[in-house]
This record gives sequence, structure tokens and C-alpha cells, in this order.
Amino acid sequence: MFDNRFYRITCVWSGTGLPWGWLCLFLLGLCTPCRSQEQPWRIAGTVYGENSQRLPSVAVYINNTSIGTATDKAGNFQLTVPARHQKVELVASFVGYKPEVKQLQATPGRTANVVFKLDLNNVIREVVVIGKRDKHWNRKWRIFLNGLLGDSPFARQCKIMNPESITLGLDEAGGRVTATSSEPVVIENSALGYRIRFHMRKFESNGKKTFLSGYKFFESLLAEDPDKQKKQLRNRETAFKDSFRNFLVLLSRKDLEAGGIEMFVMKTTREFYLTKIPLEREVTSGNFMPITADSICFFDQNKGYFVLHSRYPVLVFQRRLYNSASVFSDYPFKYSQIVLPNFSCTFTENGWLVAPNGITIHDTWAREGFADMLPIDYPLPQNQDEAPPILVALLPNAGQVKETTTTDLSTGRQWGTDDQYPSVAALTDQFHLQFDQ
Repeated sequence: MFDNRFYRITCVWSGTGLPWGWLCLFLLGLCTPCRSQEQPWRIAGTVYGENSQRLPSVAVYINNTSIGTATDKAGNFQLTVPARHQKVELVASFVGYKPEVKQLQATPGRTANVVFKLDLNNVIREVVVIGKRDKHWNRKWRIFLNGLLGDSPFARQCKIMNPESITLGLDEAGGRVTATSSEPVVIENSALGYRIRFHMRKFESNGKKTFLSGYKFFESLLAEDPDKQKKQLRNRETAFKDSFRNFLVLLSRKDLEAGGIEMFVMKTTREFYLTKIPLEREVTSGNFMPITADSICFFDQNKGYFVLHSRYPVLVFQRRLYNSASVFSDYPFKYSQIVLPNFSCTFTENGWLVAPNGITIHDTWAREGFADMLPIDYPLPQNQDEAPPILVALLPNAGQVKETTTTDLSTGRQWGTDDQYPSVAALTDQFHLQFDQ
């Protein structure tokens, strides 16, 4: 095959009258890929404090990633960014100072120069002075942990390493817990092998709804023991495979079948079901309508992001995950409901929300928290040739679950609207995060 193609090229070239050396250059150009978008790029800069003094040991990192460094004795830093991160949010964070954030665009072939000037955080200093434990502290701590870590088996293997830096408040009338911290909250997740430094800007929760915002840096903390490390890597794969983020990745690739995903739009919804109902009846009646990835997702060439859109709530089944408590008697699988109050949201190719636009997620994915969280730069699955999951046959032959139960569908996680974002290009979750547990 190659010989025939080369023969055809040389025959055509021989009639041009051009030197044969040019043919070699022409063929070399065909074989050499363009690497302008494949080369890592660099960021360098200096961090100053009050009175323009240079600050050493300041954490400088790309928000929501494991890409970071610290300033040297002269307050300088350098950072190499992988090529796939073309737009980033760079954070400078230091104890006792307010973090500063800058939005950066990739600069192939040259270094992006950045200067940070950090201001003292007097508010945090005051909180440290008055913060103390009281008779309600245990109750407040449980609400705080549940709101921060989420409802996951991995949550039991997470530990906050500096609880003394956290001050908890309680509005007894409303049952609302607030939290502040004098320094980034350090969470060690031994299940996934990460140490997360969370610069918490705000936390409020009444045990059911949580309002959360801040910046995150992930540090790999894999165990030295080979067997334990192998388990941590498997846990990472599991956390990613079953996550809302992976759903967005599969959606962008139009490869939902690889994750055992099936979707329906819901023309009418109910928060409570007094008994189990057959999904087949909802589909037959026209209340639920099967949909494909193409019908709710497209790539926006102008913004460089994917758009998820729907006027109706989207019901997503993970058909490889069995759920005996499913409200649908003929579909005993885990499911989540996605509501788009502004009809759309934007996300990156690796499944990170850029402009959530008020998106609300209920049920399974709403229970995700720091215990399941992975950095943006977590490697996406490269092997698309894995054996597909075993799926239960479509509606008519699905297994029946006969239990009768009262199911609450009010559990949800909600992200803020676009007006909370100075730029949709910022790869960040500094937006306010609200969810029901």
C-alpha cells in the first residue's frame, strides 16, 4: 500500500520539473505533525506582600489540579503547565493573606510572567481569636464533615489534618452551620491517595443544603506499599468512572454506551413517589422520552467548550450499577436527575464545569464530595477498547423489584449562575456550590 502511494506521488512530481530534493522536504512536511498545541508552556513570576516585600514559601498552583509549586527565598516561582491546559486559573495562597487569582491563556514558545500582591486577611485573624468549641460543637462538626466530604464509602478514609484552624458557628433558630478557617483546610484522602489543600472562602449548611466556595490544590499521596498503592489507583478509577464528570466526558465523546449510560428527558417530575413505578409506563405515556448524546450536547467552536442543553430535566441511568432502592420497579439501577434552569451549561473536554449556569443535580451524583474528588489533570481513560459492561436488557425484559417504599427525590447539588463568573474561560469552581444531602 505504501509503495503504491509513493509511486503515484513520484510520478506526479516527475512532471512538475521541480528538483527531487524538494520532494523530500515535501514528504517530510507531511510526516511531521504540528506541535504548537502539544508543547507544555511556562509561567514565572514573583509574589509580594505588604510594603512590597517578597514572600517566600507561598503556594502557587493551578486551581483544582495537582500542578503547583512554592516561591523561593526571593519570592520567585516557575511552573510548567501541560499542553492540554490552554486556559488556567493561577492561585497564590499564603497563611494570613487573602489568596489572589489570575486567569491565564497558554503562551506557546514564551513564558507567561505574573506578579502577585497579597493583602493581609484581617477577617480570618479575628475569627481565630474568638473561635472556640461549645456544647454544640460535635453536632456542628458532623454537619460540616458531611457537607464537605459528601456521602461516599471513601469519606470514612478522609481526615482533616488541621481541625484546630476551623471555626464553626451555629444559627440555632435556622439550624445553619457556618465555617471559616485561618488557613487552607488540609484533607488527606487515603482511599484515593491525595492530600487536598482547600482554601475555603465560605461554608454554610443546615445538614440538608450546603453552600460552599473556595480553591483547591491536589497533592498525590500514594502509599509506598505496592499493594496499597494499587488499591488507591483502583479507587481513583472507580471514583472517576462512576462520577458526573465522567458522564460529561462520555457525553462529549458521544460514547455513553461505554459507561452503560441511558438517558431520558422528563416532561413532568415529582419530588416524592409514594410507591415504586415502572419506567416503561412513563415512557409509554410519553412522560419520559429516550434521548441521545447528539440531542443534548454540542461543541461550541467560538468558546472552545462543550454545551449541555435541555428544556426538560434529564434522567440519567448508570445501568452497570445495581440499586435495589430505585424508585423504578423495572429499572433497578442508580440514577441521577439533571436540571438546567437556564437550559444549558458549559464544560471542558475532561468533564470540568466552566459555566454551570445554575445546573442542579439530584440523587446519586448529588452525593459526591471531596471524598470522591479528583483533580482536573487526573488522567482520563486512554483505553477505549475495554470490554463493555454487561447491561440488563432494555425495558421489557428488565428485572422486577417488588419492594414497596417511599422514595425522596429531593436530594440535589446546585451550581451558581454565569453572573458569578468574571470569565467563562476560568477553569474553576470558585462559584458558589449549593446542594441538598
